[in-house]
Amino acid sequence: MNSRLKRSLPVIALLAGFLAASLWPGEVTTVILVRHAEKSATPPDDPLLSSLGSMRAIALAGMLQEAGIDVIIASQFQRTRATVAPLATALDLEPVIIPANEQGRLIAAIRSAYRGKTVLISGHSNTVPSIMADLGIASPPEISEQQYDNMFIVTLHHGIMRSTARMTALQF
Repeated sequence: MNSRLKRSLPVIALLAGFLAASLWPGEVTTVILVRHAEKSATPPDDPLLSSLGSMRAIALAGMLQEAGIDVIIASQFQRTRATVAPLATALDLEPVIIPANEQGRLIAAIRSAYRGKTVLISGHSNTVPSIMADLGIASPPEISEQQYDNMFIVTLHHGIMRSTARMTALQF
């Protein structure tokens, strides 16, 4: 990844939040969503990250270390937890584990317990678009089985979706 772009991403994320706050004064919640990084083939029911996925997780940590992340959420699967582990370690945060099939609980937490915070969510190709829809995105993008490099930023003002951004930014 271009080092200039890598250094700019936290600034872009923060500017999105500041822009939202200036356009809609009051409480702003920023939700950053990523699909887990590349996975290996084994074990089939809960695969680990591949070596490429581990490198992507480290790159994600480098990009978001200065983005003001308050909360990190992952599903119960190893690949989502490993994707956010380097950032969690760098920020000294304990990831909150919310099972992939408990999306209602996740959305409720964003709208209440994490309201006004910056939240990073590591999800799956099927859950990231679904979470975006539940946050108010009318037509969330589909994520193919081969896509691991997108980051989505959703800005909520008083719990109502106000803006969204998609970046193909997790390349290295």
